[in-house]
Amino acid sequence: MVYCCAVGCSNDSRFVSKGQGISCHRFPTEVSLLKEWLEKMSSVGLAVTKDTRLCSVHFEPHCFES
Repeated sequence: MVYCCAVGCSNDSRFVSKGQGISCHRFPTEVSLLKEWLEKMSSVGLAVTKDTRLCSVHFEPHCFES
């Protein structure tokens, strides 16, 4: 099961599979973009691995491509 890493967020892959409009996203591998993501979510000390995910609830609509 995939969990959102945002503090206080309890969204996980069960919400994705139930069609509730929530998706889970991997963190970018590009260092500058990764740093920007961590700063925006106030988690500069978060240990990001290949399995770390952030759910779509923490993004603004303009962040997604149509």
